[in-house]
Order: sequence, then structure tokens, then C-alpha cells
Amino acid sequence: MPTGRKPGAVTVQTSFRFAPHVLVFPLVILITLPVLRELLVSWNYWWYGPSYRQVTYVMDEFRPNGGSPYIAGHFEGETDQYNLVGLERAGRQLVKALPSLAFSPGATVPVWYSPAAPMTVYFGEEANLIPVAARPALPGAGTFATYLAARQASLDQSADERHGGRNVEKAAPLRPSPFSDSARALRTGTGHRNLRIL
Repeated sequence: MPTGRKPGAVTVQTSFRFAPHVLVFPLVILITLPVLRELLVSWNYWWYGPSYRQVTYVMDEFRPNGGSPYIAGHFEGETDQYNLVGLERAGRQLVKALPSLAFSPGATVPVWYSPAAPMTVYFGEEANLIPVAARPALPGAGTFATYLAARQASLDQSADERHGGRNVEKAAPLRPSPFSDSARALRTGTGHRNLRIL
């Protein structure tokens, strides 16, 4: 079949096909990220819960850190440096976990701290060195279980959405195990009084 091209000529073809169902996955990720964040934070508090204690944190210096600000400080009576995540908003320097608290050199704030827990930030939320006013009570196993159930429910919902609301998984019919009493009775003709072998 003639194509109208010269022999040996190179052609480039491009095509673009929009598939709206591909948008579901990123949308599900965006929707479930807050639940995942709370799940990880509550797990952290539950796992390391007994090691958390309230200590007094003294703010020393606010450091802009190229767009990721933090507050350098120390615990009252100690000299080791610990950092709180900071926030710059409308020219004000604030504590991110408690935006109503402005940075002031020498100011003190009670914080939750665990020497055993990692100094981790899960999707923007700190899990150690948190002002007590931001989290008056630490979450425990109940909070972790609640967010775990919410996470599972959101994953189940997203699976239904991916398949157009259809339940595509069919349950396999139950078959007796080759080691069950019924199967053994069928093979040997013993066991059950009302079982008839034909």
C-alpha cells in the first residue's frame, strides 16, 4: 500500500489520549494524606507514649533556614540545642505547631518531649517536641486504631471508585478441606450417620 513517503524518510508521530480514571489515584492520595499523617503521628505517640514528659523549652534564636524556619533553643537547666519548627507569617515569627505563640528570645513554653522517640516531622506535623498547648493530651492506642480504621475505609472507598462502584472481587465457593471431617467421611464412608455414599 503506498504511503506517499520517500523510502528511508523518518517520521515522528505523537498521540495523546486523556483517561479520566487516571485522575482517581492522585485524588485518593490527596484525600488520604491527612488521615495517613494522623495515623503515623498517633502511632508514634502510642508506641513511645510512656517515655514522653513535659519539659520547659527556652527559645534562643529564630532561624529562617532558607524557607524552612526553625527556632533554636534548649530545655531549662540544660545546654543542648533542640529545635522547634518555626513559621513566618505576615512578617511575624511564630511556632508552627501553635501559631498563636510568637517567637521571643528567652521566652519559655512547656513542651512534650521524649528522648526515645525520633525527632520526626510526618507530612508537616511534628511528633516530638510539641507545645503542650497545641496538644494538651497525647493520643494513645484508641486514636491510632481510629485513624487506622479511617485509613482502611478510605482505601476501600478508593478501590470501589477505581472500579466504577462495582464490587469486582467474587468470593470463591467454599470447599471442604481435604483434612476436614466431611471430606474424610466422603472418602472413607465413615464418620457421619446420615451420610450416604452412592
